[in-house]
Amino acid sequence: MTSSVKKILKGALTLATGNIAAKAISVLSIPLLTRLYSPEQHGKLAVFVAIVTIIAPIMNARFPIALPLCSGEKERSNLAALCFLASVMASLVMIGILLPFHSGLASYFNTPEITEAWPLIIMGGFLLSNYESLTMYFVSIKSYSSASKATVINSAFTEGSKVTLSLNPSLMHYGLIYGYGLGLLCANLFMAIKTIPLIIKEKISLLDLKASSKKFASFPQYRLPSQVLLIICTQAATLFCAANYDASTAGQLALALMAVGLPVNLIGTALSKSFYSELSTGQKINSTQVFKTTLDIQKKLFLISIPCCLIIYYHGETLFKLFFGEAWSQSGLFASSLSLYLLFQFTSSPLIQVFNIYNNQKFFLLINIVRLAALSTLLYLTEKMELSANSFCLAYSYLMSTFYLIISAYIVAFLYKHHKRESSRGN
Repeated sequence: MTSSVKKILKGALTLATGNIAAKAISVLSIPLLTRLYSPEQHGKLAVFVAIVTIIAPIMNARFPIALPLCSGEKERSNLAALCFLASVMASLVMIGILLPFHSGLASYFNTPEITEAWPLIIMGGFLLSNYESLTMYFVSIKSYSSASKATVINSAFTEGSKVTLSLNPSLMHYGLIYGYGLGLLCANLFMAIKTIPLIIKEKISLLDLKASSKKFASFPQYRLPSQVLLIICTQAATLFCAANYDASTAGQLALALMAVGLPVNLIGTALSKSFYSELSTGQKINSTQVFKTTLDIQKKLFLISIPCCLIIYYHGETLFKLFFGEAWSQSGLFASSLSLYLLFQFTSSPLIQVFNIYNNQKFFLLINIVRLAALSTLLYLTEKMELSANSFCLAYSYLMSTFYLIISAYIVAFLYKHHKRESSRGN
């Protein structure tokens, strides 16, 4: 095992420890929350979170992703400040956009509660945007333990607030949404206390802010639209269920997607961040090292993911009824259908970072345009053919599995090409 792989795995382990603890809190609370709140209430939360996660990357313009690429502390601090300023300005713009249109948005997704809670959408987007910026700042300075702690704080306050608010009938209506926001708020405060002294220690100037925005202009130009498309594609299934079926079905699907995505969130995301941070040195890229490290990581991910997929495929419905209650039987069926999707999503999660390392943001935009086109076709056919929710879920799983498989193969071929080119130059 190479030293780079060891560093990546060590960083991933630290991040994964926080993710595992955070997800453990979430997972342990879910059997309680699924009994305290109905599938319909969970569906309304899913719609709220979907909208928030779509607007959050718009607010920070995807500049946080460039933090590991900074060449020094001064540049990193200026870029972090730029992330915050972008979030503030975008929040003001979002208020002007949502104010006249929030009623129609809520009506379309069968969630009238969003009409009253639209200011929370702006606040949630702002908090999520800064949460990502601060997390990536910690990752960029390889302070994995701080990023890990923030993840735990977010989860603990989120789930604790949801349970507590369910005890108050007057607050229970928005209990899940309030809890989501409170968790992000506490995590942001924790990280801000640690990062602000580090950032202001370096001189922040308008000239440096402009230089950072110019140097990393490809991120808002290409990565931002591609990320928005990615999130729309990720959230499309839940939003489609809310609009085409009902909020309860959306809640069932949201729980299934959360369950099958648990390995990705626990291990894949942590490994992806560590993979990116360790191989993004700001110096000349060692394509041979990136290629060999990628193949090594891929083998390990397949060994981890295959058993998980088989368990979910054969025992999804039984496990969901046991852990979440009889009301969530349909969610278990959804999870079984999504198990193949889990395999390829999990194994491809670190690979996507390759194009950050090579600063090839156009590729992100291209693949997400293709993904959106394929997904839009599926949603159109589902509505026209009046497919059941179960049939739609199975078709969605096949489509996404094919997508991730093709992307993974393309990235490996891309790395092999650069590896061979570097080897021939060395000879």
